[in-house]
Amino acid sequence: MAFTESTKLKVRRNAHFQCCLCKALGVEIHHIIPQEEGGPDTEENAAPLCPSCHETYGANTQKRKFILEARDFWYEICKKRYASDSMQLDDIQRVLASLDSFVRSSNYPLVPFAMFYTLRHTTTEEAIKDAFKNSKGFKSLNTSLLKLTGSARLGGSVTYNPIMFEPKQSHCTLTDEDRKGFIKNQGYIGESAIKNPIHTKLEFFFRSSIDGPEEPSLTLTKAFNGRGKPDDVVKLELYDNTVFQDTFVTAWVVENPTKTAWNISHLQNARIRLVLEFWSYNKINFEEPPRFHNLHFYFGKENPHVICFSIEQLDRLTITKDSHIPIHLDFSGVGLDASPLSMIYEFAINDEMFCNQIKQLG
Repeated sequence: MAFTESTKLKVRRNAHFQCCLCKALGVEIHHIIPQEEGGPDTEENAAPLCPSCHETYGANTQKRKFILEARDFWYEICKKRYASDSMQLDDIQRVLASLDSFVRSSNYPLVPFAMFYTLRHTTTEEAIKDAFKNSKGFKSLNTSLLKLTGSARLGGSVTYNPIMFEPKQSHCTLTDEDRKGFIKNQGYIGESAIKNPIHTKLEFFFRSSIDGPEEPSLTLTKAFNGRGKPDDVVKLELYDNTVFQDTFVTAWVVENPTKTAWNISHLQNARIRLVLEFWSYNKINFEEPPRFHNLHFYFGKENPHVICFSIEQLDRLTITKDSHIPIHLDFSGVGLDASPLSMIYEFAINDEMFCNQIKQLG
């Protein structure tokens, strides 16, 4: 057995997150009577010691009484210390959480990198029918479908923004087999229930340039793949005429001009710019442009870190579009007019976001 998390937190707060011997910030919870000697996992048998004091005195049987007396004496001081302002303990806890996040992240790389997103978009009736016509629930008025439904889950270890939607005609999801078949039969161009960006760019700005315009410290790009197929799409779900498309993007081209081994800690106070470029073949894309409903960044390979963005953060985007200057595309005699459309997101990773929205998996 071991101390419960609630016991550990209570001991840390009683000691104001300081070692009862040397008063250093950041403590481990020590069994005064060791577990192998029957020492219980209780608050009475717990002492807050920094790693150094823990190593120096923890195993010394002659120091048990000394540690117990020092703990009780320090608790008494702490009890009087912030008696009039207990909120200071919460401030200390937040500072320590920030330090802990920074220390634990300093050895974890940013690359390899993966991106998961749920793209919310609309398309033409023809494109919707082409994708979902054989799916259970398509154009159904079954009253059992008229209810709020949560979003898709991949893994379940990270937070997904909920889909709050009450469909009146359709709620259906392509099966894995139907989705793979639909992707296999997709052409290179044209309006579709899948929005496949022709180019995706993710820029990280870790340092500001003093002598000139700011340049990205690290750039990751993913171009339209050679087969012209949206193989990264892992789920398609329809609510009436709104499509939720789950996509998992890997195999990025990396540009790292300084050759720095960037790690998770560099994200603190960094800026991130994400641009997705699409060809738009129909005015509906300009009337109701696509936007992210979920966005997750995964960093590293073993026990990766992840940033999950909230709905409020994803609402702050820029759409650039020009429906008045179409480009005529001609592929094997098939001519289509297309206009460029881009989704642009800017994120500033402040201290609060670094502590609260960057999590380690595993």
